[in-house]
Amino acid sequence: MNDTELLRGLIDDVVLALAPLVEAAHEPDACIALLRELGWATASVPAPLQALAAAGAGLLDALAAEPGERSGAGLLASIAPLVNALQAIGTQPDSAFPDSVDIAAFKATIARDLLNHVIVEHLLGRRYRIGRWLKLAGIVQLVAQPASGRRLAFTQRRIDWPRVGALLTDPVAGFRDSHAWISAAPQRAQAFGDIAAVIEGAGLDLSYFKLDPGQLAFASAGSTQGPAQALGVRLDFNETLGLQAGSEAGLQLLLRPATAQRGEALAVLPFATLGAGTASTDDSQISLAISGDADLAQGFALTWAPGRALEVDAGFLRNPPAAASPTRLQLDLRVPPPAGDAERVLLGAADRSRLAMRSVTLSAGVASAGALDAFVELGLEKLHLAVKPSADDTDSFMASLLGPDGISAEFSVGLRLSSLSGFHLSGSGGLQGRFPVGLRLGPLDIDAVTLGLTPNAQGLDLDVGASVRGRLGPVRVLADATGLRLAARFPDPPVGNLGPLDVGLGFKPPSGIGLTVDAQGVLTGGGFLFHDEAQGLYAGAMQLSLHERITLKAFGLIATRLPDGSRGYSLLVFITAEDFQPIPLGLGFTLLGIGGMVGVNRSFDQDVMRQGLRNGTLATLLFPRDPVGNAPALIRSLAAAFPARRGSYLLGLLARIGWFTPTLVLMDLALILEFGSRTRLLALGRISALLPSAANDLVRLNMEAMGVIDFDAGTAAVDAVLVDSRLAHKFAITGSAALRAGFASGPSFVLAVGGLNPHFAPPAGFPALDRVAIALSSGNNPRLVCDAYFAITSNTVQFGAHASLYASAAGFSVEGDVGFDVLVQLAPLHFIADYHARLQLKRGSYNLFMVELAGELEGPRPLRLSGKASFKIFWFHFSVHFDATLVSGEPPPLPDAVDVLAQLKQALVAPSAWRIERSADHPHGVALRSLPPSSALVLDPLGRLSVTQQVVPLNTARDIDTFGGAPVLGARRFAVTASMNGAPLASTARAAAFAPAQYFTMTDDQRLAAPAFETMDAGCVFGSTALLIDAPQSVAATLGYRTVVVGEAAVSAPYVLPAAQLPAFSRSGSAARAPVRQVGRARFRSSVAAPAATLQAPQWRIAANTGGTALPALAGAATWSEQHAALSTLNRGKALYQLLPAHELLA
Repeated sequence: MNDTELLRGLIDDVVLALAPLVEAAHEPDACIALLRELGWATASVPAPLQALAAAGAGLLDALAAEPGERSGAGLLASIAPLVNALQAIGTQPDSAFPDSVDIAAFKATIARDLLNHVIVEHLLGRRYRIGRWLKLAGIVQLVAQPASGRRLAFTQRRIDWPRVGALLTDPVAGFRDSHAWISAAPQRAQAFGDIAAVIEGAGLDLSYFKLDPGQLAFASAGSTQGPAQALGVRLDFNETLGLQAGSEAGLQLLLRPATAQRGEALAVLPFATLGAGTASTDDSQISLAISGDADLAQGFALTWAPGRALEVDAGFLRNPPAAASPTRLQLDLRVPPPAGDAERVLLGAADRSRLAMRSVTLSAGVASAGALDAFVELGLEKLHLAVKPSADDTDSFMASLLGPDGISAEFSVGLRLSSLSGFHLSGSGGLQGRFPVGLRLGPLDIDAVTLGLTPNAQGLDLDVGASVRGRLGPVRVLADATGLRLAARFPDPPVGNLGPLDVGLGFKPPSGIGLTVDAQGVLTGGGFLFHDEAQGLYAGAMQLSLHERITLKAFGLIATRLPDGSRGYSLLVFITAEDFQPIPLGLGFTLLGIGGMVGVNRSFDQDVMRQGLRNGTLATLLFPRDPVGNAPALIRSLAAAFPARRGSYLLGLLARIGWFTPTLVLMDLALILEFGSRTRLLALGRISALLPSAANDLVRLNMEAMGVIDFDAGTAAVDAVLVDSRLAHKFAITGSAALRAGFASGPSFVLAVGGLNPHFAPPAGFPALDRVAIALSSGNNPRLVCDAYFAITSNTVQFGAHASLYASAAGFSVEGDVGFDVLVQLAPLHFIADYHARLQLKRGSYNLFMVELAGELEGPRPLRLSGKASFKIFWFHFSVHFDATLVSGEPPPLPDAVDVLAQLKQALVAPSAWRIERSADHPHGVALRSLPPSSALVLDPLGRLSVTQQVVPLNTARDIDTFGGAPVLGARRFAVTASMNGAPLASTARAAAFAPAQYFTMTDDQRLAAPAFETMDAGCVFGSTALLIDAPQSVAATLGYRTVVVGEAAVSAPYVLPAAQLPAFSRSGSAARAPVRQVGRARFRSSVAAPAATLQAPQWRIAANTGGTALPALAGAATWSEQHAALSTLNRGKALYQLLPAHELLA
């Protein structure tokens, strides 16, 4: 047979299964009887079902044709009309169905019920060997349905198509579920009946046998229901295996009564008269071999009970019985090709292209090393694949290329079914295998054949491919696992090309393509591109050397669908150039490499990058050493660091810069801009310093850093980590740093190298940092570690250092530490310095001697020193507390009073305070000429004039108490107004962020509770965003146009457009539909629709301490500082009220 007959056989079977349905449609009585089997009682055939006769006419004609006249395409074409007619039943009007049925239920279920009924009857009738196996596996089901409404009781035929794929990964799952095997009420009778039906369908010799005393004792052991039945079922394989006289093999099946530990169980006892390892050495004879450490003659049984794992018993037939624990038993049956044939042809013909095999081996057994594994394996030995042109082959080119004898290859493959791991090909972890063949076909080399069977939620995929190598000039190409794919799907509703089954044969793209280039020293290198079909991902890397002077590297990935599964693609590509002649940049710096990157529908994940600073993620992304050799790790880093995101785009530059010659400091830098759905700027950097030389790096410092500026959120973040750094080749140096800043609604600033002062509460989201530390020892004993930190915030400076020592010998140990932590507040000036020192000598865990000092220095005036000194020797403990004022006096005097009004006036007259704001909602209708640079401001016709300053907040509800720590001279509340020609100008306030501690007097507790920055008025904006035209400038004119219709003789009269219709028409005119309005964010802008969500500034309310009742909102008090001033007034006599965020109060 040829290679299409396997698929033809499947199509023929579907046609045979559907034929009874078409025949019943031709016979009303048969159709009525069929409907009654489905639970529907009708006196006549519904009209939509009568249409099945005409729809299936082609199918009956194809079935009546001679086998040689049938074609696969013709059979498929005959199936499609019938399937379409079945699905059309549900769309017919209710009047087409008799009142004796539940019309809604009938229309919803009849198509599926009819298809399932005829297919199940075909499987259990014509294809009973396959059908009974499918019923045992729970795929084919017969379910008794009770009467309901207008539907009679009936036996429903079901086919659980998704279990076909699950059968390959968990073969017994369908059996467990359909027979309730692990429930409290397993269906043992149905299960044993289905097993017996499979055995009967296989044509095995069945007989009853009487249990001998040893078997009866084994079956009845521990029984709570009395002795076991004395009869069992015997399966003889003698005739099936072709065993010679005097030899026998088979299985004995018996039921074991329930015990206290399990319910009723099925026991299988294999038997054979062959000795262990006995087998025929003649390849032309059927042979049976038994191997392992189990003795069948002494008793061997597998017990399978509902809800329990398979159990092995052995040695129960010994005299006296003695339990044994065999670890392996295996039976191997080898079947040679038919007598006189060297091989058995599977596909093709013996004298032309074919797939044949030498012999088949069937193995079965159990292995109990660890978890018990029962397995069956089918081995196809010496598969022979031959490609040979026939004598009448018209393709002379292929005939000349292949030669008269063609090409051939041999390989072996095995399919194993395991109770632990399910189906898999031998030598692999699943149903995918790779088999070396070593073929050469002209310029192509076929290294291996790949086979794969992949189950999925929709069906199965059978892949047949090859690993092919070839050469095209200076380029060598390797394509891995490219070939064909036979895809079987089970659509819902069942409208496939074979009814409930949809089968397609198509090209399978390679899982990977390798390239090697060798152009006689001009261009050398290579790369690899792989395809991950499950993720819809193409990724690869390439490295080329041009004249051995420039090294070009490229790596990237393309995803063919977005993370949410929707249609779309994303792209990410990095390209770098290195190893060229260094380009001097001045001051000893040279440019050693340059590159770029682009991303489409890609963003960057700053959290992943931040976590990857310690594990070398940046080294993978920035100028990687070997992108081809490290392609898997490189692609994983790319996919994690730059995830897909619809509407986001990346554009970046890369640079490698060195300092000194030879290079002592190397910097890999990248600047990447994200735009589209959001705007962010990413900066990546790796700095490596090797001093005094790379060969003798006594000082080795490697820092990896990243920074992100989020323009939408108004934040900036920088993180840096020391990695793989050391001193003198053995003293490790570690540490990390971070910066967090906000420049939008909530400005803030924190910079820390090595951490923060223990007394300082870090802001939310600030990472925990490692101290900048050096271990001045190469081991753990002795151990000397020094660390330090430095930090700056908007109003503090923090620094500290610590050192710890440990050493032990002969059961004694000494340990100690010394350090200090300093917190300096800038305004008003104040500092706190904590210090500590400790030294202890121990014997084992017992203290022998310890001296400790800890205290605090606070200043500047008064300068106060306090602390405690402790001394311990053995069990004696002495402590001395001290508290002394080293420098007395009042705190430093405040600076001279500041005239804030003068400062404000000076800021308002500065040119930088004034700006022109163009309207974002009203584009110009005309192009404006650019003006030459000038110090004068020119107001845009559609714009507004704004003035802002950062000296002092305006329009406050409380007085300004202080100005940067200095007293205020003169005015304490400020506002800005404007007038033109004596008439006041309308204006709106413009807000900015101010630090309240710089303007209002606060206690230390209030400083901790108050926001670091608050949004207050900083200026105002003059003008309006509305389009206004002065009445004197308006000129009345008639807007008229003439409609011209081609082909009409008469000329239409002019039409005058009413003024009320002009705004409506303008929204659909040429200007409104201009391309500029359909790109970027303009696509989603609407002047009519209100924003879906708005971000409001934090609001505060004063509420009673008891009951939480909020007081009426205070006029003019909007910020925390203003509300707190009112709170202080209310609590002047007694603390009765508190200040809470408005969102915490009940509405």
